[in-house]
Amino acid sequence: MSRPIEAITFDLWDTIVVDDSDEAKRQAMGLPSKRLQRRLLLWQALDRHQSVDQVRVSGAYDAIDTAFNEAWHDQHVTWPIADRLEKILDALGRNLPEQEFLELVRAHEEMEVEVFPDLVDGCRDRWARRATEKPRGLRGENSPSSCRLH
Repeated sequence: MSRPIEAITFDLWDTIVVDDSDEAKRQAMGLPSKRLQRRLLLWQALDRHQSVDQVRVSGAYDAIDTAFNEAWHDQHVTWPIADRLEKILDALGRNLPEQEFLELVRAHEEMEVEVFPDLVDGCRDRWARRATEKPRGLRGENSPSSCRLH
């Protein structure tokens, strides 16, 4: 028997988590920025099948990121990461086998939670207290990550 979902919605970034606070952690770990890592993941996936210029892949990614940001800011529409990646592949005139595409989507999603951003002061204690009451999940509306229960 399922129970109704109780939810509170709010702007995640700079309300619950400190925006881009994970980037310094990534750098300290010797990892590239998420922006660069996304482009590398796509380039590597494509290059395994047929050589492709990394600058071309990055340029197509940049163009679709710009279009995404316009849709998000102007129309309040958020494209899922799979849709964004499909648009980039279309712009490049390329495709990937379905399983590899799904793996690429997963890698983009998990990048957002592998190095977790810092919580805004006071949120960690409240989050921990709430954990004893209800299951929790976080999802940023413009983040590539899928919802994870924590």
